Parts: sequence; structure tokens; C-alpha cells
Amino acid sequence: MGHEREGGHDHDGPEGGARLPRPRPRRAAHLLGGGGRHHRLRGQEHHRRGLRHRPQPAHRAEVEDGCRGREAEGRRDDRRRRAGRDPGGPGEGAGRHGPHQGSGLTAPELVVLGRGRLGQSLARALRARLVPGHDWRSGMPFKAGARLFLAVPDPAIAPLAAELAALPLPEGSAVIHLSGALGLEPLQAPAEAGLAVGSFHPLQSFPVVREPAAFSGALIAVDASTPRLLGELTRLARSLDARPRRVPPEQRTLYHAAAVMASNYVVALAGQAVDVLARAGWSRSEALEALLPLMAGVLENLQRAGLPDALIGPIRRGDPETVQRQLAELAATGGGIPVQAYRILGAAALELARQAGLDDESARRIEEALTG
Repeated sequence: MGHEREGGHDHDGPEGGARLPRPRPRRAAHLLGGGGRHHRLRGQEHHRRGLRHRPQPAHRAEVEDGCRGREAEGRRDDRRRRAGRDPGGPGEGAGRHGPHQGSGLTAPELVVLGRGRLGQSLARALRARLVPGHDWRSGMPFKAGARLFLAVPDPAIAPLAAELAALPLPEGSAVIHLSGALGLEPLQAPAEAGLAVGSFHPLQSFPVVREPAAFSGALIAVDASTPRLLGELTRLARSLDARPRRVPPEQRTLYHAAAVMASNYVVALAGQAVDVLARAGWSRSEALEALLPLMAGVLENLQRAGLPDALIGPIRRGDPETVQRQLAELAATGGGIPVQAYRILGAAALELARQAGLDDESARRIEEALTG
């Protein structure tokens, strides 16, 4: 999921491959995190070696590593312009032109700080769906009203926000984190400095850097300390073809727990199912290959039929004998987590079966089979 070390979300790169275009005139957003030099593998390793000899907080290393790489990219851009091969200056016009017509946004700059999977994915989406962008380089000032998106792991949000709050940021700037688990508390330092703060969490999985289509149709949880910023983040989500919803602090823990269950635990469940087939003599690769189309079909059924009607199988049809036989075989071939998972998820399936119309007597027999 986007927010993870965890999103929504690991944010600690590098991921490689994603590259932002060279700066050109009429650039309206700065995108740090697009991987402007990730294609230069040798240079990347050189930076890593240097960082190991100079330990520093993770968020600082992440941002500074990106900034130094973009300084080198800027020197190459200067050489291209002197040779007549590049029509624009580094940042020429950047932030001076608003987002594309129809976006409904008023912020002159959208700055993504962080080079992890979510940060790079968001940068790609902003560039493709909303505004062009260029690499941020050390020493470039932020424009008035800049929106700074902190695409870093959850523990790094508060320290990075505090560092930003200590800078002479332009009037009207705002600091926004991308965590789904946290409210606005980690942004206390910029809030106390008089800045608007907010959160922007795509309810989506980013195991790799993904294309802009990953945001299409996804819910984006938004919140902000001011109505104006909340409105901007809502319009920004819609500009990415996503579905914005305000998720206030008191809902965040349950919201994130649901996201974990629907994302991380689905992967964990697939792992348990693979282990069960391995007990029958299948290789793990054979098992996963067989199960993936089944799991994809279940998601299609959920989209089409919804809950509880998408539920099928022995519990839905009231077949306690099959449940008893499967539990006995799982216990005989090693027991462990698969037995516990079968019982717990069976109880959850029984609740759905009741909602779908399973009669009381059949439900009672299923319950006995699960707990016997």
C-alpha cells in the first residue's frame, strides 16, 4: 500500500529505471523522487559508498542523495544548452505557470520529497496526468505556495517535517505526508510554524514503481488542517482519476487496519495456501501459478456480486463433512498456522454465509465442524 514500509505503501528506494525529463520551459512542478539519475548505476553505487562512510538519519540521506545526483544532472543540462542541444534552462519558468487548465489547483509547485516506490509513482502520475515536472536540485528555492509531499517511511515523517519547518519556507507553503496510518500529528512542527499541513494516502499497493494508471479508481484518503488545503488535495486526487475521501484522525487506525487486511494479509493468505499444496507434493512455484487465477477470479466476483453474494464453497452451501475432512487432513500433515487460519477464516465465512441466507441448522453444523 502507498504508505507502507508498509502503501500504500516502502518508500526507501532505490528502485531504478524511472527518469524524469530534462528541465524545459513552462515546467509547473518540481518532482524530487522520479529517479532522475537512477539510470546511472555506477554513479548510484558511488553515492551509496559515500553515504555508508557518513551515517545520517535515513530521511536526510534519502533527500540529500537525490539532491546531489540532480546537481550532476544539472551540469549536464548546462553543457547541452551551451552546445545548442537543449532549448530550456534548469527550472526556467518552473513554478511560474499554474497547473494545466481544468485541474482546479492553485498551488504553483508540487514537490515530491522521497525516491521510494510511492514517491516515484506519484511523481510519474503528476507528470502524466496533471503537470510537467523537472528534477529538484540543491539550492533551488521553493516558490510561494509550494506543496511539499513527504514520500518517506512513517518514522521519518516527523524528523523531516521538523527540518522543513526550520527552513525559511515561502509564504503559503504546505507540508503533506503520504502515510495511511498516521494523522496530522507528525506534522506538528510545520503546523506550529504557521504552515498548512495535510495527508494524501493512496489506498493502493506499490511493491514496485507503478505507472499512473495505478491511481485510477483508487481511493485516496485526504485530510488537512485548513479547508483550502483539503479542497486542493481533493481536487488533486480527482485529477489523478482517483476517488478522494476525507479520513479524519479518529478513523485512521481502523482505516489502516482494513488496508492491511485487504492487502498484506491477502499475500499472507496466498502463502498459506501455497504451503498447503506443498504438503501435497507440489512445488511452491506450481502452487502459486495454480492459485493466482483463482484469486483473480474471486476479486472479479467481489466486484461484480459484492458481499456477501461473492462467497461460495463448502461453508456457504452448508457442507460440514467437507470442512471436517479438510481440517483433519491439515492437522495430520503438520497442523500449524494453516489449521488456525482455516478455523478463523471459516468463522468469518460462516458470518457471511448467514448474511447470504444460510439456514440456522446448517450454520450450527458448520460451526461445530470448525470448532470441533
